Amino acid sequence: MGLSPNPIVSSGQQKVQFSTHARFRMDESDVDSSVIERVLSSPRANFKIDAVSGNYVFRADEYRIVVRKMNEGSFVVLSVFKTNQNPFN
Repeated sequence: MGLSPNPIVSSGQQKVQFSTHARFRMDESDVDSSVIERVLSSPRANFKIDAVSGNYVFRADEYRIVVRKMNEGSFVVLSVFKTNQNPFN
């Protein structure tokens, strides 16, 4: 992963929604929601596309943000977690 044009921002008008799970995680005290918001609105981002699901996985500091493209200009944040909470490590 490296810095590339952010697919959310480069799609034009941003329409980002948050799943119930993502909102819950962002409300927890160990998640800095300002980092998440900064990444989603930055013109360049560190991300990859998951080969199985097709979801975007953004990397920001110690966080991973999983985002699904719903339709043209619409995205939903599915999950937010810290790298030390990744079950696949």
